[in-house]
Amino acid sequence: MKGKPFNGNVARKAPQIWGCKVPLKVRFFMWLAYNDRLLTRAYRSIWRPGDPTSCALCGDDLETTQHLFCGCAFAKEVWLNLGSSLGGGWCPSDLNHLWELGSRLSRRNDRSLRSKILQSLVPAVMWAIWIGRNDKIFWGTLVSVEGVWEGAKRNIGVGLPLCRGFPGSS
Repeated sequence: MKGKPFNGNVARKAPQIWGCKVPLKVRFFMWLAYNDRLLTRAYRSIWRPGDPTSCALCGDDLETTQHLFCGCAFAKEVWLNLGSSLGGGWCPSDLNHLWELGSRLSRRNDRSLRSKILQSLVPAVMWAIWIGRNDKIFWGTLVSVEGVWEGAKRNIGVGLPLCRGFPGSS
């Protein structure tokens, strides 16, 4: 919770986070995630010690940022699905590994629409996992891998008009 999951490299990652072609709320969410400040159940337990601390999606382990996006059985299924759709099995072992995927998916000097979409993929999927988790906690909604994918596609679609070269953008 108080540890730096990204080895103190948050400042170095700032341009990648804030430069992503996803909605501003997703970029802010990523900033909170990379600073380990998301209101996960573990983090909330500091102020509300009696509240449940187990993961809302899988029911196992302490729900930390690290667990929610890398250790949770549901999140692993989402990432394995992403890996297979990109042509290989892939599941992040930790948050640093997850961020490396986002960096590898987009080439630094490649300004193509495809590269911008791939750069936005990891933040969009993380946001969709977070929204699915919140929907389950607050509304009792069942969360599915397909639902997360639909949410991620919507997040990327909203960010696409921000990309130069996309129809309707300048």
